Amino acid sequence: MRSLHFQTLPTLTPEIQRPSELLKGEKPNADLEIISNTYGSPLHIDLGKSAAETGTLLHRCFEVLDGREDKTGLLEAATGYSFTDEQKTALQQAVIAFENWCYQTFGKHRVHKEIPVTYQDDAGIIISGLIDLLIETDKGYWIIDHKTRSVKNTDIDFLKFHTQLQGYQKGINNISASPLKALGIGLNWLCDGVFSYVKYQ
Repeated sequence: MRSLHFQTLPTLTPEIQRPSELLKGEKPNADLEIISNTYGSPLHIDLGKSAAETGTLLHRCFEVLDGREDKTGLLEAATGYSFTDEQKTALQQAVIAFENWCYQTFGKHRVHKEIPVTYQDDAGIIISGLIDLLIETDKGYWIIDHKTRSVKNTDIDFLKFHTQLQGYQKGINNISASPLKALGIGLNWLCDGVFSYVKYQ
């Protein structure tokens, strides 16, 4: 299996946007074939924090934890938060369920977490962001973003973030030195145990 390598970035202009900012003014593509699967039980966890703070903590947990090895003992040092044993167990089970589903769905693959992506678009604007999870297979890449909000309608909610995911996809295709390209994009609604995705090929 080929490893992920990135080319040297070109000289960039000072105007910078995050992929999430690409959502502004964009009309969602309602013709997308969005597939949604339940991979695990909902993650009911109250950290006593604001929605934004909880989201940051849960993102960090999914970055640190490993479904094949118990790394819950690293959570306090990694997040600065004191989780209860019950919370650690719930988080570990959520990660195990998600990773098992990924292996069943995508087959053998490499996992890359928190991948920075920066590229210059056709308008000369720098697009800079961070991919939560990049799954690398022999055929190409899957770009995945973790979402901690509760999903009400998977199709409608996916469309709200489609342009953001497209920004990541263009970045991977532009800066990767590998001939492999993005196979699809997905959202992990981690608090619901649901994964929504769109295949490119």
